[in-house]
Amino acid sequence: MTDFPMELGSQELYSLILSKDNSYNDDARLFVNFLRRGNYGVTLEGLEEYSRYLDSQIAGKRYSAHTYNKRLQGAKERLRYLFENSPSSMNAVTRLRFEEALKAVKLKKVNSAAISEDNVLNEQEVKRLITESTDKTV
Repeated sequence: MTDFPMELGSQELYSLILSKDNSYNDDARLFVNFLRRGNYGVTLEGLEEYSRYLDSQIAGKRYSAHTYNKRLQGAKERLRYLFENSPSSMNAVTRLRFEEALKAVKLKKVNSAAISEDNVLNEQEVKRLITESTDKTV
């Protein structure tokens, strides 16, 4: 599947992508600008290339996993918006293929362990902290 099931021309789709107002406005604008510059149209190839672009160095810097995920999620959210407002959304098979195509473009894993185990107090250290504390609220 190289194209998303969209019935309008690219310029009309870009306008629809930008017409929705939510927390992904900046992400949608960046996505549409990328699609226009690369002349991709609203295609799976365009989304895949956008993912690779976000993962590359941009102006000498690389996006963090968090920023990469937000930008890519914003693009996917707008593509879902277009799909849900198209006649193709009524077909269950087309809907499933569309979602599978979006899921194939993966988000990055974010390191959820902000504090390493070496930096966490053990039970003895917590007890010592409580007993040696001069604060009366402890």
